Amino acid sequence: MVLQVMIDKAVNRFTRLRVKRANHETMASENNSNKKIMFFLQYETSIANRTRI
Repeated sequence: MVLQVMIDKAVNRFTRLRVKRANHETMASENNSNKKIMFFLQYETSIANRTRI
């Protein structure tokens, strides 16, 4: 009985850690995408500003 409770707690902890890791990975990939989009938009703006002169 005690061993089963310990195993259940370990499985729950492992599951929570996996979910947290997946969330962090998702947020990190979204951050990278946003940074790439912002860089691209800044690049386009700088080119547009140069051609106006």
